[in-house]
Amino acid sequence: MKFFKKLSLGAVVLAPLPLFVACQNQETNFKTLYVALESSEVTDEKVYGEFKEYFSKELKEAGYDVVFKSNSTLDKTSTIAALKKGGQNADGVDFAFVAAGALKNNLDKLDVRVQTLTNTFLGDTQEGYYTDGTLENDYLRKVAKIESDKFNEKPFAQWTNFNGVIHTDQYQSPTEKVRFQRGMIWISGDDATRAAIKKAWNDKDWEKFRSFGIVHGDPDSGSKYLLPQNLLKLHFNKEGNAFTTLGKELADHSRDFTNGSIKDWQTKHSDKKILFDNQGSFGYTSVKKADRYTPKIEGEKLEILTLTNPLPYNLGVFNKRVPKKVQDAVAKAFVKMMEANKNTWGDYQGFNGYSIVEDNAKSVLEMYERSSK
Repeated sequence: MKFFKKLSLGAVVLAPLPLFVACQNQETNFKTLYVALESSEVTDEKVYGEFKEYFSKELKEAGYDVVFKSNSTLDKTSTIAALKKGGQNADGVDFAFVAAGALKNNLDKLDVRVQTLTNTFLGDTQEGYYTDGTLENDYLRKVAKIESDKFNEKPFAQWTNFNGVIHTDQYQSPTEKVRFQRGMIWISGDDATRAAIKKAWNDKDWEKFRSFGIVHGDPDSGSKYLLPQNLLKLHFNKEGNAFTTLGKELADHSRDFTNGSIKDWQTKHSDKKILFDNQGSFGYTSVKKADRYTPKIEGEKLEILTLTNPLPYNLGVFNKRVPKKVQDAVAKAFVKMMEANKNTWGDYQGFNGYSIVEDNAKSVLEMYERSSK
């Protein structure tokens, strides 16, 4: 389903945030659970209404009453702080979905119980990692070619499989879901230019590759900065011509780089022939925005060179004050909502499914560490 576009390794993206309150039975001292939920992608109030009704019913059956109330004071920089404070404080919460990177140094006061899942892009059915960067052997290159070939079957403006949320033919079966997301590296140009970029990649010639011009995201962006940085460091490792970090490259060779995105690549930065993006961003973009994926210069073509290593999808996190049985009730309610096909709210966020985390995110954080070095 829709890719979680605001991918960040260091902070969760949440704004504005509705809160709901789950009141536990009087049998325990724990009375109220404050939960922050992403809402920026949902514009239809009916979607919230259906979500509230279903979630209230599920927690009622588990022994809890649910009352929803709105709160817009939380943002991406304060959510972890609010979680650590806990919902018993006026500016605290007990549950929220956060990015894996935000958990790295914060698990002492938090419990991870929910793993969000996303629909699987074509061919990307494994948590594959970089090996050698060749089309013959490397999982990231092979899957990128599958997705690139599908993307280029016909001009983006002529696509007809959009269901209001995604282009269904850009994904595996709707029942296939994964716990990770990736970045990808686009290249553009005429046949000769794209061939030259690929040659620089295959030769591991960083100076030549960089010279084609690169459009990157902000330093806290996972898919548009940190994940590509990790990949470039693994791949361009020739002595005397090695990639170091994007920070150093930007400082030393600023003319080869531009801060931008797929939204303005072809309209503002078409002179730069390489771009960092979210994997499959076209898969959830309406053809009304076809200018993003249509080369500005006649005779040029967009192509996906490679994907990046995987990054864990967002996680449902509790303050440790919340009793385990309450955590379990909330986690099971999300899973049941998915299984009952009642997850419209989640689909809008790119949360197409959920699973229950049993190891407090140990394996998730191992994936994060491997992909963000």
